[in-house]
Amino acid sequence: GAVECLSTMHRPHGLMFQLVKDCTSGHRRLFKWGLVDVLERCGPEYTCRAPDADCPLLPECDGRAKQRSEPDAGHIPIADAITMKSRVSQAAWESEMLCRRPSRGHAVLPEFDPAIHVCHAVPSEHQDAASPTWYAGIDFGFRAPTVILWAALDADDNLWIADEHARAEMLLSDHIRELTDSPQRRSIPIPIWIAADPAGHQRHEQTGVSNIETMKQAGLHVQARPFPLGEGLMALRARLKPASGPPRLRIHARCTTLIESLERYHYPEDNPESMVPVKDGHDHAVDALRYLVTALDKPFTSTNSGYR
Repeated sequence: GAVECLSTMHRPHGLMFQLVKDCTSGHRRLFKWGLVDVLERCGPEYTCRAPDADCPLLPECDGRAKQRSEPDAGHIPIADAITMKSRVSQAAWESEMLCRRPSRGHAVLPEFDPAIHVCHAVPSEHQDAASPTWYAGIDFGFRAPTVILWAALDADDNLWIADEHARAEMLLSDHIRELTDSPQRRSIPIPIWIAADPAGHQRHEQTGVSNIETMKQAGLHVQARPFPLGEGLMALRARLKPASGPPRLRIHARCTTLIESLERYHYPEDNPESMVPVKDGHDHAVDALRYLVTALDKPFTSTNSGYR
């Protein structure tokens, strides 16, 4: 038998997102279409380009509706499409009508755009004077995955997420080995320091040793301090979409867990007043990134004070 699904992918964390993602493995066949594909044949009453004003549908249609024969034409009148476009936001138009991308209305980090932030190369550690500095971020888990991100910071303060490790039900010693053996396993130097989940300071109930202390015993330099969630997210947004200048955060395409998590990390839809993201599994990789960026951009400061 067969199951046919007809829907728009409104949400990056919904059912259709997972169905579309599964198509990349070849298990399903995906057909993509939007409003422009079902427009009626455009007659002479509409002009694509005019001295006073171009057709509002020109950016999407580009004259294709005029080239259709009557049998191949769609069912949406041109006038209705123009009216619909005038009544919705650009984001809703692209999501609901063009089906280009899911709505980011509930996204925690709507600034993230795979077309802008995902890259296929990072600065090489073998460059001479321009050799980047390597850091890492880690979010601890066991039943939930432990996520490690390796990052290169170049001379222009651009942060490149070069690789990731996301595994559940794996001992901490194995995760540590991923870090200490990164030169052999990933051709990435051992990070100067690893920004960790502050909860890693808690002692294990059986060993009496915390995760962070165990990492330090393995020779790793760990930074971990409490930092408000909101301020950490602001630090991420500042790198993804600065008020001026280009983005200062890029992610290699191989980091599939982080990329998907950034797209699907969202606030609760049934509670629009909440500023606490939903913890549905897409928070772990984002947390590892947040610890890393916070440690870089919000470093420790110290002041001298005294009593009189």
